[in-house]
Amino acid sequence: MSNLSVAPNHVVSISYTLSLANGEVADFADADQPLVFIHGIGQTLEAFDERLAGLKKGDSFNFILDADDAYG
Repeated sequence: MSNLSVAPNHVVSISYTLSLANGEVADFADADQPLVFIHGIGQTLEAFDERLAGLKKGDSFNFILDADDAYG
């Protein structure tokens, strides 16, 4: 198992649940069909990339993105 952390130009695979402020689930990706992207090249929101930076395999994360940092 690698101890590499999420950094620019690394391929990242995550499972997540995206919930709205009212608790409604807007999107998700599970372990069977994770979101796979290259970190730091604009495939995801900049604020999303910033919050994932430094995480390692198996780390959990939970954060809030303001509308200004997302799609408005």
